[in-house]
Order: sequence, then structure tokens, then C-alpha cells
Amino acid sequence: MAPRSNLYGVIAMAAAGACFGDHLSYSLARTASGRMLDRLESGTKRHMMVTRACNASEERGGLR
Repeated sequence: MAPRSNLYGVIAMAAAGACFGDHLSYSLARTASGRMLDRLESGTKRHMMVTRACNASEERGGLR
């Protein structure tokens, strides 16, 4: 017989994992975006995309 999972525990762990993953990806992007932008050639499509993402993040904000 397979072990039964506690539904509330599974929901709580899924919510905690989603929250942690969201904050981790935001903080990594926040700290690495400046260094990545410095390494990209100005005028390239990738440089423009990163600049646009940085501007959107500054405009819309986030948790600090």
C-alpha cells in the first residue's frame, strides 16, 4: 500500500516552493542584470532586450 500524503502539507510546500523560486529568480536577475548588460555589445538585439527588461523592472518595481 502506498503512503498517503497530507494534502495540506503538499499544498503548503508547493506554495512555499513557488514563492521561494519567484524571489530567487527575481533577486538573481536583479543582481546579475547590470553585469550582463556591461558584457553585451551596445546596439545588439540582446542588449536592447536586457535594457528593456531592466527598465520594466525599475518601472514596475518588486519586492526589495
